[in-house]
Amino acid sequence: MKSPFYRIFVGHYDKPADSKSVVAKLREQGLTPSIFKVDDGYSILITATLNKEKAEMILVNLIKKGFDAFISEPDE
Repeated sequence: MKSPFYRIFVGHYDKPADSKSVVAKLREQGLTPSIFKVDDGYSILITATLNKEKAEMILVNLIKKGFDAFISEPDE
């Protein structure tokens, strides 16, 4: 399914259970993370937005807090 959203993820994990401690840290930050299958592993979805600038701002804030964050661009 194609998505028009910029999706902000944290981490790359072999299995969902490997993300448990990072999910707890994200919840401590007031976020509501969800684990999703991404490529050949799993990542933690933080949020999705249609606004590229907002996505980049969230990305920068997560990186500043020490999270291994990345943006998944909208599908064409």
